[in-house]
Amino acid sequence: MRLVQYWDWHVGEQGWDEEEVKEMDDWEEGFFEMIGPDNMYDLFIGANYIDARGCLERGAEYVADLIRKMKVDEIREYFGMKNDFSPEEEEQLKKDYPWAYDDDDNEPVKV
Repeated sequence: MRLVQYWDWHVGEQGWDEEEVKEMDDWEEGFFEMIGPDNMYDLFIGANYIDARGCLERGAEYVADLIRKMKVDEIREYFGMKNDFSPEEEEQLKKDYPWAYDDDDNEPVKV
């Protein structure tokens, strides 16, 4: 159902002016926030099945932007991922990649 909602917003987008494109960008941001991590996978599977490249690309961009702004623990929590590293392995990772664990700044990681 959400995929149909996304598709409906993009009907006739080739002829849109700048204001309409900005409105669509704002709507998309809210759309992917509303989907949340629990339903994002299903949305991607559906978009891939019907070859909705725009939805896949914009969804992947949204997720990448989210991850770029998060620290390791936040990513694990957001996606419900279990930490399967031993305490020793975790400490080594913190030494090797301090930028991923540093809580002092919330700046996105520069790639």
